[in-house]
Amino acid sequence: MLLLSITHSVTFYVVLTVVAAAIIAILARPSRRGEALSYLIPGVPELADPSVPETTPSLSILVNDDGTVSITRHAIKHMTSSAAITLAVTLIGHDLIIHQRLAGGYSSDPVCDHASFTIDFLGRDRYHIQYLDDDHNLMGAFSLNVRPGIKMTQMLKQ
Repeated sequence: MLLLSITHSVTFYVVLTVVAAAIIAILARPSRRGEALSYLIPGVPELADPSVPETTPSLSILVNDDGTVSITRHAIKHMTSSAAITLAVTLIGHDLIIHQRLAGGYSSDPVCDHASFTIDFLGRDRYHIQYLDDDHNLMGAFSLNVRPGIKMTQMLKQ
């Protein structure tokens, strides 16, 4: 009889609504992403091979046996062998935002069309990567599972 009288009161339904709202708020909370870490990775410009013209901007990604990630950026325009190319990487949790930065070299130097980078601070996990080339207005987004032997190619688009 007492249980029946509780379910007919307005107070019961108000308390039930507040508890339900609290449960929904706890479940909808975003997960903690952690602190942001920034890295600057120098690149190595590589001479263009005239027999293999690369016209499509892309990335070749290889996870090495030691856990490092090798990235080769293909079809870079307006880069010479004396140019400085770097990646500014921001790591927040499992999200990587990579900005490619290119500082021009001497125009009399040999033309380079790709550059290589090595990332050595990632653990064995899955990462969501956003690659941005602001100089040429290109971007690419992909997921990478850092396990030895993983190879992939990612096209960059405007």
